[in-house]
Amino acid sequence: MKSTVYLVKYGEIFTKGDNRYIFMDTLVKNIKSMIRETGKYEIVKEQGRIIINPVGEYDEERLEKKLLQVFGIIGFSKAYMFDEKDFEVISKVACEYIDENISPLKKTFKVEAKRSDKSFPLNSPQICRELGSKILDEKPELSVDVNNPSFKPISKFADEARDLALVMSKDITCGQVESVIKKSCAYIKE
Repeated sequence: MKSTVYLVKYGEIFTKGDNRYIFMDTLVKNIKSMIRETGKYEIVKEQGRIIINPVGEYDEERLEKKLLQVFGIIGFSKAYMFDEKDFEVISKVACEYIDENISPLKKTFKVEAKRSDKSFPLNSPQICRELGSKILDEKPELSVDVNNPSFKPISKFADEARDLALVMSKDITCGQVESVIKKSCAYIKE
């Protein structure tokens, strides 16, 4: 079974020391406060990311707009989480994702895979090769371009304890971060 989740990436919290948990707890509290009117969610803190798992129906568009407004979030990705690591099911979902979300004008792709679960039978390069092959079988109009792809379906096979596998869609970067970077660059130029 697959479920939609959001992987939240945060800014400078990872640079904090022994009090990092205070910043993490504050960020999670701010996220909960901002998104509570868009639906019900289970929010899980993990190493280097926060996972937002919608429980029941939710307003996807409003959720994404609200996440863009939370201070401390630098971006997020919509992803599909699976109960088990069945490569055939995951490959099928990756192809469905391409059907539903990728413009027909985009003709090239590159698969990126990260496998932290060493018990999974394929290593990262093998996952890239096998998933790329499945996509090409389903979508012969596409071609692989590892240097300049139009889009990248990303797979993560992680967390052997929870039997977690993810197919991620594109990253959404928060505008606040982009404007801060632009302002910082402007100050440096002056």
